[in-house]
Amino acid sequence: MPNRTVDFHTIIQSLPRPQDPKKNVRKEASFDPFIKEAYRIEQHIVSLKEFLQVTRKAYLRNEPPRRKYTNHQSKASPQISARSQFEGSLFSAFPRTITHLTDNERDEIDFQAKMIIRRCMDRVKDLEEAERIRQENVRSKNAKQFSRFLSNILATPETVNSEDMLAVHRSGVIWLLNKRLMEVSQIQKNQQETRLMRAVEKSENQLHLSSLPPSQMMMQQNQKSTKSTLSRNDDLDVESKFQQLFDNKPTFPKPAAEPIDDSSDSFADTGNAFEEQLSQDQIQMLERENASMLTEMENTLNQVRDAEKALLEISTLQSQLSSQLAVQTVQTDQLYADAIEATDRVEKGNEQLVRARERNKNTRKMTLAFLIIASFVLLFLDWYD
Repeated sequence: MPNRTVDFHTIIQSLPRPQDPKKNVRKEASFDPFIKEAYRIEQHIVSLKEFLQVTRKAYLRNEPPRRKYTNHQSKASPQISARSQFEGSLFSAFPRTITHLTDNERDEIDFQAKMIIRRCMDRVKDLEEAERIRQENVRSKNAKQFSRFLSNILATPETVNSEDMLAVHRSGVIWLLNKRLMEVSQIQKNQQETRLMRAVEKSENQLHLSSLPPSQMMMQQNQKSTKSTLSRNDDLDVESKFQQLFDNKPTFPKPAAEPIDDSSDSFADTGNAFEEQLSQDQIQMLERENASMLTEMENTLNQVRDAEKALLEISTLQSQLSSQLAVQTVQTDQLYADAIEATDRVEKGNEQLVRARERNKNTRKMTLAFLIIASFVLLFLDWYD
């Protein structure tokens, strides 16, 4: 009979290999509800942190972006769209490509981030409360006389470490969640502080412009209009029209280096003289500029107030997280010290039990030897009689 082993191996290799179902089964069934909830909270925290990092440039940018950066910013879209399946509307409320954010969208990000942080804080508190109840139940069971007697007799380092190390492990999990929540809140706080600082700087610049004399305001307005006109259209016709518009602009004498009279009469006379030299179109343009600056300053003031309020709220959450983190650190250290102390006590108790067994072993040998000798003596006396 010919050897067909090579053909057999060739046919086996050509067939698809069956997959082991045990390898595809995840080990989530072995996780307790505490660890499952901790992983879920950690997933939300990581998602929020990634979203804040992706939208940081658009969040802190005040002016609209240029067109050439649109393709570059679209690289961040998979990170945002991949996270849209998580809880909350923070990731699904914004488009995939974020290059510019309005003030309302920034306020929405602040609100949603605050809600997610607060919700995660509440869940961490629930985990901490559940662990506290579990530890109280374990203590109440160990406090019974019969169970205490059995635990003293049958105690081993493994049984003691299983309870103590479980408490230490869960306390460390809670501490880690609080620490990551504090890091995310710090990122959000830094962004809000930067936004508030830029809004204040913008309002200060507007106040500086509004405090300038009318002549300088007119000159700056003319410069702005010149730049905007030249940037939009570089045609010669536009330049000629622009020059014709301001050909009749009056020239103002350069003020001499004299002490300024702060009286109201001199200021009013100077203002009236300046207004008489202006044309009607220039006066209307200054009035429109003044109204637009006033409206913009009011909007900026409202934005600063909203940013201060949001910053105060996130600072309050961060202070709460800091206090919880400090308390959790103390509790974790105490539980770890108690676990080490309990392990040492059990080890010392086991050593004493080993020594007692050795002493009992010697006593047992002496008792057995005495009984054997006494038996032989009784047999000898019986034989002698």
